[in-house]
Amino acid sequence: MDKSEQKNIEFMFVLPGRKGGGAERVVSVLASGLAERGYSVCILQFVTQADEYPVHDDVIVHRLELDKEAKGSKLKFVKKWVRYYKPKYVIPFLGNTAEYSLLATLFTKSKCIGTIRNNPEKNTESKKYKFIRKITFRLMDAVFAQTKEQTLYYSKAIQRKSFVVPNPVSDIFVNAKYTYRENVSNIIAVGRLIEQKNYPLLFSAFKEVNKEFPELKLNVYGVGPLNSKFEDAIKRNGLEDSVILHGRTTDVPSVLCESDLYIMSSDFEGFPNSLMEAMTVGMPCISTDCPTGPSELITTGVSGELIEVGNKQQLVDAIKKMIKSFDYRKSCGQNARKFVLDNLTVENIVTAFINEVKKV
Repeated sequence: MDKSEQKNIEFMFVLPGRKGGGAERVVSVLASGLAERGYSVCILQFVTQADEYPVHDDVIVHRLELDKEAKGSKLKFVKKWVRYYKPKYVIPFLGNTAEYSLLATLFTKSKCIGTIRNNPEKNTESKKYKFIRKITFRLMDAVFAQTKEQTLYYSKAIQRKSFVVPNPVSDIFVNAKYTYRENVSNIIAVGRLIEQKNYPLLFSAFKEVNKEFPELKLNVYGVGPLNSKFEDAIKRNGLEDSVILHGRTTDVPSVLCESDLYIMSSDFEGFPNSLMEAMTVGMPCISTDCPTGPSELITTGVSGELIEVGNKQQLVDAIKKMIKSFDYRKSCGQNARKFVLDNLTVENIVTAFINEVKKV
């Protein structure tokens, strides 16, 4: 029997696409981890993209643009497969998939679980849309957050139905082979070129450090709408030879392993996957103590350095501290890796996810 004919799916994930972002990666990892344990899993996605995150062979995938019956209607598409598979749990990720999934599961036995994938207080959605999302969450059976802090934005009623499971780290980062080098030559930052990441703070701090360490390079991997603006900022600061915007990479583990220090300068996060991935490899890391996530990953002086959001001098001092002490860098990197392997592997997170969902 073709696996698309299978009935009574246990887990159905709904998302716009399966490429590029942290939430998309989490869906691919969770879906695959569940399938490996013998659960029946389906993914509904609205678009097909090149370089999509891979999923386990037993995960069923349906795409809106290939569904002739839905004819471009996202709600009709989700409704069709909810009625067909009768999933036990429907879990939407990103955008308005929450509203489509809620409507599709009304008057069915399927339980709809909303997800929080960024800092609710800091996101750029309109007030109207934020209000709709709060109503949507009130009507859902549960809400799945990455950190406890994310749930505090919502009412007590939503908090009571919320559960927290952090993002899992992919095995490709667990299996990466990192070498600690005596000297720091390459600093790396990974993330979209958007205001949230506050790259101007990083460029400004790097300029100060570069005066003392002129051979140092800063490599930034990511794409986004502010690419041209950041290129201009690099030129204004005379950093063309030291700061390189590489664009998107399809091999993050390799570029991490080629680097000596990871920095995240964000003003806010949901749960910072790129920071977690750098820690998993075993890199020494510096991050702003922004809401939400970094403080749940890094213990300052033990597994990395946390600095105040927007504090240039603290960032300069933290970078110099890391550069000047090989033993400190190595200790932070090793402790960071141990923390992730003890708490955030796919095995740990899939187990935690299953345990929480079963309570819904």
